[in-house]
Amino acid sequence: VFGMDTSRLPAHLGVPGERLRVRELPQAGLHAAMALRRLYLHPVRWTSLGLSLLEAMFLGMPVVALDTTEAREAVPPGAGTVSNRPDVLRAAVRRLLADPEHARETGAAARAAVRDRYGVRRFLTDWDQFMKEVVR
Repeated sequence: VFGMDTSRLPAHLGVPGERLRVRELPQAGLHAAMALRRLYLHPVRWTSLGLSLLEAMFLGMPVVALDTTEAREAVPPGAGTVSNRPDVLRAAVRRLLADPEHARETGAAARAAVRDRYGVRRFLTDWDQFMKEVVR
């Protein structure tokens, strides 16, 4: 688990420290460390659209996310699993960990989806269209 002040997480969850590794990384090292992981788990309920979710998808990581706020729209079928059912989330994590090829394919779909919807090309196209409408 990467994040600020995560050192207390194993004790809070009742998980032995050797089973749950936590690290606070500077931004420069975070993406490289994330890219070495098999999947991105997004258990966030209260943010409208987590930037970390999009960053993980841009890195080509398959996503397993709670079905809250914008996650359903950001993670299309084939790019990961979005659900509020613990059994579905658990099965998705287990499959991605057990099947590297499936994880690669799902991660590639996540990257393609995020580039199409949130990438610079899409932004510039939308911006140009907006400016054309404004100056009419």
